[in-house]
Amino acid sequence: MGLPLSGQISMNDIRVELGVPSQSPFGLDEARSGTYVALNPYSPTSPPSTGQVSLSSWYGYCQNCYTHSFSYNSLLANKCVNNDPITIISNTNPIVVGSLLFLSDYSQAFYPYYYTDGTNYYYADTNASEQTEVMSLGSCSAPSYELYTADRYDCSGPGNTCEYIETLQIGNPTVLNTSKFYYDYTNDYIFNIVGGPESGPYLITSMSGNGTNNCNSLCSL
Repeated sequence: MGLPLSGQISMNDIRVELGVPSQSPFGLDEARSGTYVALNPYSPTSPPSTGQVSLSSWYGYCQNCYTHSFSYNSLLANKCVNNDPITIISNTNPIVVGSLLFLSDYSQAFYPYYYTDGTNYYYADTNASEQTEVMSLGSCSAPSYELYTADRYDCSGPGNTCEYIETLQIGNPTVLNTSKFYYDYTNDYIFNIVGGPESGPYLITSMSGNGTNNCNSLCSL
């Protein structure tokens, strides 16, 4: 998928990437000007439109790649908030079930994760070839809930005690208390509310009770 980002590259590599049948002579100026085939405007890199063009000018070019600005999260079932976007490359446009996702260096995109542009979501996992593949997609239609910054824990510590995993944003339809621990029994996580709330669409977690001061007490639930 795409030309290499560094190392050896040949005129024939560029011709094949462009999908041009056997062409002799094959010129880099003609290739970059679209004489043989129109260049892909969604490619993560392209040769310069003017000035000198060389073999290295084609590093990273991809004739059948499409770039998207996505946010991603492994936990969020709502999939509708677009914070801190990153560039994701797909092999189809539009993205459909079965599309492959890549990072800007053509390595595998993160999985299993939800990707969102704030309007639609795409759930990606690996296929039998260990590539990141879109397994499902849909439109974002979630209502607004309260957003909180929370520390996520699970009970993987010594003696099944709380162990910190990460800090992230969660959402809940009810008001949660800062500095309290809540058990999310749908995903089997424990959250300590450390900030918020803000208004916006996000994950609806199934929190228990009114919160507790003791994280380890929730590991027995």
